[in-house]
Amino acid sequence: MKESIKKRIEAVRRGEVPEGYKRTDLGVMPEEWSDSTIGKVIAFHSEKSTINNEYPVLTSARSGLVLQTEYFEDQVTREENAGYNVIPYGYVTYRSRSDDGRFTFNQNQIIERGIVSCFYPVFRIIEDLAEPTFVLSYLNNHLGRQIVKEIVGTSQLVLSEKKLLELRLPCPPLAEQQKIAEILTTCDRVIELKQKLLEEKRRQKQWLLQKLLDPNSGVRIPGYAGKWKPRRLRDLGSFSKGSGISNDDCSSGDRPCIKYGDIYVAYGEHFTDAVSHTEEDVFEKAPTVSEGALLFTGSGEDPKEIGKCTVYLGNEPIAVGGDIIIMNPKRTMINPTFLAYSLNAYPAIKQKACLGQGYSIVHIYGEDIKKISVYVPPTIEEQERIAEIIKESNSSICLIEDEIAEWHQMKKNLMQLLLTGLVRVNV
Repeated sequence: MKESIKKRIEAVRRGEVPEGYKRTDLGVMPEEWSDSTIGKVIAFHSEKSTINNEYPVLTSARSGLVLQTEYFEDQVTREENAGYNVIPYGYVTYRSRSDDGRFTFNQNQIIERGIVSCFYPVFRIIEDLAEPTFVLSYLNNHLGRQIVKEIVGTSQLVLSEKKLLELRLPCPPLAEQQKIAEILTTCDRVIELKQKLLEEKRRQKQWLLQKLLDPNSGVRIPGYAGKWKPRRLRDLGSFSKGSGISNDDCSSGDRPCIKYGDIYVAYGEHFTDAVSHTEEDVFEKAPTVSEGALLFTGSGEDPKEIGKCTVYLGNEPIAVGGDIIIMNPKRTMINPTFLAYSLNAYPAIKQKACLGQGYSIVHIYGEDIKKISVYVPPTIEEQERIAEIIKESNSSICLIEDEIAEWHQMKKNLMQLLLTGLVRVNV
């Protein structure tokens, strides 16, 4: 970032008005910009459907505008949708009622005409007066403080059409809006392309899991022979139970530890660093594991998620919290990473689901996990090679995920600078 831009940002943060800027009710903005209202650049659309299912039903979610059949895997509103609001292509809608005060504005970019509930007002952005991408970006990212002052209600908060029209909007010259929109759209295109690549990489990994871990798939790494054998986990290692670390214990200290939620939410097949730390006395009381230990979640709401397995690949011992089942594999018989991938593949997930006990919360116990069987190649070398291939695939997925997160953050930073005029574009 240029030094002049840094100084401008610092000046605004100090409450000063840099040269070429002015102070308005919306804050400091460039002198060429006007302090306008949403009502001057949008027009509400009052068209209603006249018969049931006249057009596809759309759902306006925080993730975007989608077909209801895709969002719910079926169309929830099958009948009595005559009188719904019609939303043509390019028009915008939002749910006027919110449980938490957040409102998302979505543009129809998927079908020529759709319908949404009457609780979803529909409007168009007047393109002769404002650039749609610029306005949408401002609506979704910079209206929060204004909306909080205007919403009404108790159990549900309402942002009426009248109040939306009164909300204020900074308006750069149209050419500058278009340039800002071009920059933000480029970010969206990059994110979209990387998302498609990520989906392809995930499909490739799924293929590897299905083929390389199944001795009957017909796919085998060249150079290896011999029959795979089913092995129960009780024969492949020793088991114990984590204990002694609560969420409060993990809030401070300098000794590495891992608790139940770290496995269930954060990791997957493997991890290299402990995500929590605890005090020395707690660390000494809790069981500790070293590189190559497998850790299982003992309970969960979804039967398919119980017994979720991760393998620790870090260099220093970590303390293990409660409701975690620990397995120390026999390294002469099984490669820990290969075993972790096998235990998170469908055949093992199916076994764990059958062994789970309970209803709203499903539990699986160490004695039951010992009963799970996996197919194992005859040599450690083949196990290691399979684990290496899948791990490389997983690493490429993580890399793309990080890149997508970086682009999302970059776009967020750009919006903060461009939509407020702290950074100007050449037009």
